[in-house]
Amino acid sequence: MPLDWSVDEVAQTAVIGGEHLLYLRTRDLPNSWSLHFFEPLDTSVTRAWLTTGIFVMMAMMSYTVFQMNRARRVSVALQKSESEEALLRQANAKLAVEIEERRVAERNLQKTQAELEQAGRLAALGQLASSVTHELGQPIAAMRNQLTAAEITHGATPLNEKMHGLVARMENITKQLKFFSRKGRDNYELLDLRDVVAAARDLVAPNIAQIGATVSLSQPDGPLNLKGNQLRLEQVVTNVLRNALDAVETQDDKRIDLSMGADAGQVWLEVADTGHGLGDRSFEELREPFATTRESGRGMGLGLTISAGIVSDHGGQITAHNRDGGGAVFRITIPQDEKAGYA
Repeated sequence: MPLDWSVDEVAQTAVIGGEHLLYLRTRDLPNSWSLHFFEPLDTSVTRAWLTTGIFVMMAMMSYTVFQMNRARRVSVALQKSESEEALLRQANAKLAVEIEERRVAERNLQKTQAELEQAGRLAALGQLASSVTHELGQPIAAMRNQLTAAEITHGATPLNEKMHGLVARMENITKQLKFFSRKGRDNYELLDLRDVVAAARDLVAPNIAQIGATVSLSQPDGPLNLKGNQLRLEQVVTNVLRNALDAVETQDDKRIDLSMGADAGQVWLEVADTGHGLGDRSFEELREPFATTRESGRGMGLGLTISAGIVSDHGGQITAHNRDGGGAVFRITIPQDEKAGYA
């Protein structure tokens, strides 16, 4: 019997007895047969959703696996990058240390070269000084004897007094030169820096009074003990004080401040003046032999050279810098005696 049905070829659906079904048909059969296939839409939809769900799940699983693999690769790459960065930081730190060590080595080399040059100049000066003092010693002594004899015979005259001054000046120059021809080391004894400064002040007291300078002193109550040679250290302090007096001689404010103390295993003395200062010259330049800021005829420029050598022989050093407000500050530091007490 014929079916009561209708077909929608485009939508591939059919309606049979009011029921909507999925409809498929094939005509490739013998004898002009046709095969019609009907299936409820609910089953098809379920299968379609199931297929879609399975596909989506597989896609999600694949994506998840892909993301996990990607995250693992990123983690490995990040760890590798952090390791390389750590190695790079270590290499940079090592390079910085090597650069600093090289800079220190270069500074030490420059310092050593400068010291060798200084030693060479002083050695040459020592040879020259030895020859000069030897050659001039006897003529100067003969001149002094002749002047003394002339005074006994003819009495003191202005010319004799002037000649005595010139002879004394020549003797002073040869005494300075003798420092560079000395060999060996003097005997050191326990000293108090306060006594050394007091003796030096007594030596320059006439100069202080002559120019009308004011000298202040700041020192501790306890001893400032060190091992050294009293006369040579007095020569150092005297040279520095005379330099300070020369610096303030033409100033309105003629003031020199002395201060001393002990710290870090060293005794120190500072001489600050209100003079013209060091100018644009460094202390290293001023301590070179024959370097001087005085006018011609007032010094050979050996005072600081001699003083720096004496202090160096005592294991110390002299430094200098311009003073705020004008003037200069000279600082002498010498190692304190191990058995000395400081109060």
